Amino acid sequence: RSYTVESFMEVGQRIVNLERDFNVKCGISIKDDTYGSRFFTPLEKGGSRKNVPPLDDLLQVYYRKRNWNEKGIPNI
Repeated sequence: RSYTVESFMEVGQRIVNLERDFNVKCGISIKDDTYGSRFFTPLEKGGSRKNVPPLDDLLQVYYRKRNWNEKGIPNI
């Protein structure tokens, strides 16, 4: 069997979906998709100073790219 970059990407997508599905069935939900408090502390200097990304918006973008629903549940 020959493998391509696309076939490896598909396998990776299936792995991520199965992991997420397992986690959802174990009780993981959107409230658990977060970062530590350091992520939410604005920087004092630099290009992104005083800018804290809106996590809820970023999660929705991530879920859409993964083809998951708005609660982060995969469609498998």
